[in-house]
Amino acid sequence: MLIPLNIRVDKKLLHEVDRFAQEQHLDKAAFLREVIRRGLEGAKRESVLKLYAAKEITMSSACLRLNLNPWEFFDLLKSCGAYLNLDLEDLLSSARLTDSEN
Repeated sequence: MLIPLNIRVDKKLLHEVDRFAQEQHLDKAAFLREVIRRGLEGAKRESVLKLYAAKEITMSSACLRLNLNPWEFFDLLKSCGAYLNLDLEDLLSSARLTDSEN
């Protein structure tokens, strides 16, 4: 179920949204829903990667928060140029996550 959301934007931004939505052959609402969804996913990914880099969460916790399996998380780290913070707990947790998918 979709719930209405009201926001205020300046005219220049609204014009750009209108133009881009038309180029994509979408109505403005559908376009903005997609932009919000993608933006939220990106913000969530960035937040989790910062926590992981600061060693505040484990790899298994990061995978759960991002709904990724360990291999997808490895690919994400690689694409961001980040490094693994692995310890024994991470290895055991990732093994359990991988086994639960099969």
